[in-house]
Amino acid sequence: MYTRIGFVVGVDEGVNVIVGVFVTVGVEVDVAVGVGVSVGIGVTVGVKVDVDVGSGVVIAMGSGSG
Repeated sequence: MYTRIGFVVGVDEGVNVIVGVFVTVGVEVDVAVGVGVSVGIGVTVGVKVDVDVGSGVVIAMGSGSG
């Protein structure tokens, strides 16, 4: 059983900003809550909870461009 908690911020070439928080623990359940705003420039803020079967602990933080 493992828990993974992370925070991701990304900006892609089309000037979209994505901010997300994800938590992963134990058995396969996927819950996503998000808010999206788009007027030429797109902004998406979401929280996602993912549960799967596994072992170990992973804590990650990062940023990337699309």
